[in-house]
Amino acid sequence: MPAWLTDALLLLGCALLIYLPLFTGTSSMKWDATDIYLPWKYFISECLREGEFPFWNPYINLGFKQYGDPGTWYPVSQFIGILRPYDLYSLHAEFVLHIFIAGMGARALGLNLGMHSKAAFLFAISYMFSGFMVSNAQHIGWIVSAAWLPFVLVQARNILRTGGIFNSIRLGLLCFLMFTGGYPGIFIVTCYFLVFMGLLYCFRQYKAKSWAGVWQLLGYSLLAALCFTVFSIGPIYSLHELSQYITRQGGLSLSDSLVGSFMPKAIISLLAPYAVSVHDFGFWGEDFSMLNIYTGAFSLVLISIGIYHPQYRTPRFRNYLLIAILFLLASMGMHSPIRYWLYEVLPYMDHFRFPALFRLFFILFFLLSACTVFSRIIARTDSIYRFKGHFIFWFTSYILLSSSYLIFGQSKIDERVAVQLLLLALGMFLYFYFTWKYRGRLELEYRAALLFVFWNFFITTGMNFYATIADDTSPTPSNAVLVQHDRVYDKPSTEIAMRYQNDSAFDASVPYLWKSQGVYVKRPATDGFNPYRLKAHDSLEYYGYWDSMLLFPWAYFTQNAEGLNSLQIMEFKPGSMRIDARVEAATELRLACNYDEHWQLLNGDKPMKINTYYQSLMSVKLEPGFYNLHFSYRPKCFVLFMYVNWFLLGFGCVVLVINSIIQNRLEKQ
Repeated sequence: MPAWLTDALLLLGCALLIYLPLFTGTSSMKWDATDIYLPWKYFISECLREGEFPFWNPYINLGFKQYGDPGTWYPVSQFIGILRPYDLYSLHAEFVLHIFIAGMGARALGLNLGMHSKAAFLFAISYMFSGFMVSNAQHIGWIVSAAWLPFVLVQARNILRTGGIFNSIRLGLLCFLMFTGGYPGIFIVTCYFLVFMGLLYCFRQYKAKSWAGVWQLLGYSLLAALCFTVFSIGPIYSLHELSQYITRQGGLSLSDSLVGSFMPKAIISLLAPYAVSVHDFGFWGEDFSMLNIYTGAFSLVLISIGIYHPQYRTPRFRNYLLIAILFLLASMGMHSPIRYWLYEVLPYMDHFRFPALFRLFFILFFLLSACTVFSRIIARTDSIYRFKGHFIFWFTSYILLSSSYLIFGQSKIDERVAVQLLLLALGMFLYFYFTWKYRGRLELEYRAALLFVFWNFFITTGMNFYATIADDTSPTPSNAVLVQHDRVYDKPSTEIAMRYQNDSAFDASVPYLWKSQGVYVKRPATDGFNPYRLKAHDSLEYYGYWDSMLLFPWAYFTQNAEGLNSLQIMEFKPGSMRIDARVEAATELRLACNYDEHWQLLNGDKPMKINTYYQSLMSVKLEPGFYNLHFSYRPKCFVLFMYVNWFLLGFGCVVLVINSIIQNRLEKQ
C-alpha cells in the first residue's frame, strides 16, 4: 500500500475516532454552524436537487441574493448537497472532511519542506486537532480556510522551486476553493503571505544576479492569478453585485477591525486548552472561541529542544518560530501594534474583523518549527530518551503548575487548568517511561511519540468538545423535520401579517434549530441569521416603514374596492412566484419581497413593470381584469457563469489528474 494512502487512512481514522459523537446520534454541532451555515447549505442543496440554481433566497430578510455569497459557489458543499438533503449529519460530515483535508495538507506541506515522513505525519495530526480547529469549529468557513491553506503553500513553493504550468493551475484552483469556501480575512492574509514569499524569492535571485528566475516566477504567478480569476469569475462578479445591496461596502473602522482579538491571558491555552472551555467574558474579555492556541504537549518539548541544542536550532527552525511569534502578536489585536500597522498600511486589511484568525498562522508555523526538530532527530538517528532533561522539565512544570492552580485557584478556570495539566503530566510520564524502557529501539520510540501525540489530542479535544464544538443533543429529531420539509414548497399566507413571519413565530418548528427557520419550513420571513446587513432593511427602518410593513401579509392589495379584488398564490419557489388576481377596481399589488434588478414579471406572455413601495419592496399597478402573474428571478449572465464554473472545475481537475498520472509513471521509469 502506498505510504500516502496508509497515512490518509490513519488520519481519517483519527478524525472519525475523535469526532465519533457527531456520527453516533448523540451530539449536534452548534452556534454559527447551525445558525448560518446549515440553513444556507440546506437551501443550496434543495435548489440543486430540484434542478434550480440557488440565486434568490426568499426565506430570510424578505429575500436575499444568495448567489452573491461566495460560499454558494463552493463545489465541495455543492457536491455534498447534491448527494443527499443537507441536514445535521451532512454538516458534521463536511466539518470532519475538512479536518481530514487539513491533515493531508499539513502532511503534504511537511514532505514538501523536506521533513521525514513521520515528522510530516506528526505535523498533520497536530495541525488537524490544534486549538484553532477545536475552538472555531462553529466557524465552518474558518475550518475550510485552514484545510486548504497548507495545500496553497505547497503549490506556491512548487512554483518557486520548479515553476510549471500545472503548478500554476493547481494554485489557482486551490485559491478558488479557499476563496469560495473559506473566510475572506484568512484568504486576504494568505494572499499577502504568498506575495511575501515571492518578494523574498526575488530578493534572493537579485543577490544571486539571476534575473531569469524572477521573470519565471512573475510569469507563473500571473498564470496562477489568471487561473484563479477564470475559476472565480462568477463568485467575484456576484460578490461585487451583492456589495451594492449591503451596507458594509468599504472598510471597517479600526475599533471594529479589532473585535475578536486573542487575549494575552489566554496564553495558558498553549499548556491547558481546557481553561478556555469556560465561557467567562468578564474574565477573558473576549469570546472564548477566539482564545485557543493549543499545539500539543510534544510540540513544546520539541521547541525547547530546538532552542537549547545548537544542532537543532537550524535557520529554518528559527525562521518558522519568528514568523509564528509575529502572527501571534498580530492575533492580539489591540494588545499589539502589529494589527494596527497592517490596518493602516496594507489594502483590504481593513475589510475583516477578528484578529484572532492570525492564530491559525501562528499554530501552523509553530508546529512547523517543532516538527522540523523532530525530523532532524530522526535524520540523526537520535534516541528521544537522550532529551530526558526536557521531558523532566515539562513534567515538573506541569506538576508544579497543576498544584499551584489547585491550591491557590478560586475559579472554575483554575480548576480546569489544574485537572488538565495533571492528566498531561501523567501521559508524559508514561511516554517517558516507555522511552526509557525501550531506549535505543528508535523506530519504536518514534512510533510511540506519534501515539502519545494522538492520545494527547484525543484527551484535549474531548475535554473541549461540548464547550466549542457540539451540544449533547441528538440530531435525529431535527433531521426528521428537515427531510419532511425537503422540496415541499408551501405558499405564503395572504391573511397572516408579516409580524408573525419570523423566527420567534416559527419557534420549535424545527427542534434544536432556532435561526433562519423560514428556510426549513418554506415561509418568507422578516428576519434570519445573515452576516450581510442589507440596505433594504436599513431603508425600511430609517424611513419608518418597517412597522407599517409588518401590519400586512406577504401579498395584499392597497385598495380592496369593497372586497371585489381577490388574489391567490399559485406557486412559491426560490426564484419563481405565480399569483392569480381578479381586479375589479384599479389597485396596487404589494409583496413583502425585496426588489432586485433581476426580477422579471409576465402576465401570461406579456411583460409587466415591477415598481417599488416603501423604497425597496416590490409592487405592481393593476387595472381591472384577470391576471396570471409570474415573477421570475433570472440573472442570465450568472446562469452562464454557473455552467462555465462547473465545466472549468471539471475540466481543470481532469487535466490535473492526467498530469499527475503521467508524472508518476515518468518518475517510476
